[in-house]
Amino acid sequence: MVEIRKATVEDLENIRKLNQELFVYENENFDKTIDVGSSFNETHKKRFVDNIKDDFVIVAVEDKVIVGYLVGKISKAESYRNVGKIIELDSLLVNKEFRSKKIGHKLVKEFKMWAKTQGINRLGVTASAGNLKTIEFYRMEGFKDYDLTLEQEIK
Repeated sequence: MVEIRKATVEDLENIRKLNQELFVYENENFDKTIDVGSSFNETHKKRFVDNIKDDFVIVAVEDKVIVGYLVGKISKAESYRNVGKIIELDSLLVNKEFRSKKIGHKLVKEFKMWAKTQGINRLGVTASAGNLKTIEFYRMEGFKDYDLTLEQEIK
């Protein structure tokens, strides 16, 4: 049985390992600009510690092993939008051995419940454009297309 709970600083290294898995997957399949080694640098470590202390970080635990995590942050919408605060789903990963067990859905459900307790009714998430499986997951969770970011490398 999977337990969803608030992350603690003691969970940091396990979260960073999962984040590394996410970075490697994204780099290999969708975005070569991701620095796969950055999960373990000191800046990234501090960011995760700050997330755990100041933002919303939860973990999915099965048999005392962290098998997934979600990081969410409250941010202000652009000044031209009339939506107030937005909570951004910053990072989410379920270990590949534990996928298709509804763990990701449980993490997102907990995230949405927390957002409501903060008085926030708008959620955002960014996914690599080529990651169709992840995009479909977020759409099933109720996210809708809003922005499209285009990039170009100038040579």
